[in-house]
Amino acid sequence: MSVSMFVYVIQACVTVGLLVTSLLLLAYIAYLVLIPTVPTFQRYFYHFYWLKYIIAGDFDQPHRYGLRYGAALNGKVVAADGTSLGYWHILPLASNPIIGSEVTPSSDPEKKTKNHRQCQFESQLAQAPLVIMYFHGQGGSREWPNRIYSYQSLQRTFPTAHLIALDCRGYGDSDGLPNSETLVVSDAVAMWDYIVQHAPAKRIFIYGHSMGSGIATQLCRTVEQRGETAFGLCLEGAFSSMPQVIFEYRDQPFLKPVRRIPILVDLYSRTCRFQFDTGSTLPLIRCPILLIHGREDRVIGIKFAYDMFYNLRPGNFRPAVTITTTTTTTTIPKHAHSPLVDYAEVQQACPPEVAVGEGRVFRWPRYQKSDLVAWLLELDHADHSSAHVFGLTQQTLADFVTEINSV
Repeated sequence: MSVSMFVYVIQACVTVGLLVTSLLLLAYIAYLVLIPTVPTFQRYFYHFYWLKYIIAGDFDQPHRYGLRYGAALNGKVVAADGTSLGYWHILPLASNPIIGSEVTPSSDPEKKTKNHRQCQFESQLAQAPLVIMYFHGQGGSREWPNRIYSYQSLQRTFPTAHLIALDCRGYGDSDGLPNSETLVVSDAVAMWDYIVQHAPAKRIFIYGHSMGSGIATQLCRTVEQRGETAFGLCLEGAFSSMPQVIFEYRDQPFLKPVRRIPILVDLYSRTCRFQFDTGSTLPLIRCPILLIHGREDRVIGIKFAYDMFYNLRPGNFRPAVTITTTTTTTTIPKHAHSPLVDYAEVQQACPPEVAVGEGRVFRWPRYQKSDLVAWLLELDHADHSSAHVFGLTQQTLADFVTEINSV
């Protein structure tokens, strides 16, 4: 190869490299611009419901995913705006399966449209000592393996409990699209309203994992504002607010550089359609609260659990800040841009009960009857989706329910 040819090849490589780098840089800038300005892009960014088009589920046959044959019903509930939502009603381990789907005559106009098997499930739901409402995270649907394992773990812990697993709009076999936090929470409210037609609110234990923790918290607050109080609220792998966690979320690493640019952080906080302001909402909730988090969680760091638990200490409430612009009023968590509380502060304020080699349980003391029941379970070896495999999780859940029943 001649010298001139060699120089030409080098120049061509440099040109192509610069072109590719420029295109990637432009794509990254477009990515940063689209997130806060285009609602459709936000929907895809925050909700991985679109994975159902890659991995489709067979929701009419829950037993294909490891649930007992005949012990799970695939049902539909309708949200306030008419959107049809899919859910599974899973019977307790202590109950016999219900086989069959034949329609039976009924003088009740509503029951004429229901099959006999669904009526049997609802009849058992009315007698349930505990009903667990389960809200999963942002990716996939209710049939994913880690969720099945969570259902099974919860039912081993509470053998007489019914479990309702909902797919909010867009996920699984639910219609619609998760275009805003308000719509997603309205789906949870629709599921709640269905359950309370058959079982009292005081028997409903709301359980949320990851992004589902934000939905669970807002549901809990919404029904309390209506005068209804759940049995309890459990949040696993939770975050204090979406604007706060998004800059550290491992599954979306491209935003990490933005957290050093205050004006962009503020822009994202203002325009986020999915605030899920759990940190500021929890102190307003009056039902018992249990936080579960693993120290090896690389998706949502345990520091968020420390911060939320610390803000549940007796007599404390840190309100949100309301920012008004010419067109909108946005409520942003007051602690969204402030340092999070660390382990040392939590340990000093609330010395834990240590299970050597497994983790520790923090319990805020209750100085008077009106004080909140608030616990934090810290697991030494759990990651974002494995808390259910640890015996300490099951034991703490059982102790938590026992504590609630004794209050």
